[in-house]
Amino acid sequence: MKHQWSKMTYDHEQNRWMVDTGDYSYELHCGDVFDLLIGSNSIPCRIEYDYQWYVIMPGARFNLRIGNSYKVEI
Repeated sequence: MKHQWSKMTYDHEQNRWMVDTGDYSYELHCGDVFDLLIGSNSIPCRIEYDYQWYVIMPGARFNLRIGNSYKVEI
């Protein structure tokens, strides 16, 4: 199965992460799930917010860096 990766970036005005599929853009909310591309691996994860945005994946969690963009599949 071929993945359709979208770009996830931080929107400072809305204080949340946005996904741009090329056809449309939408905001992510706590509890939303997606696959995150790390290297060549697709990792299922969930986005959450405490003092900052982070993702939870099997066996790990990490803070998202607002200056970075990430490849995701929703």
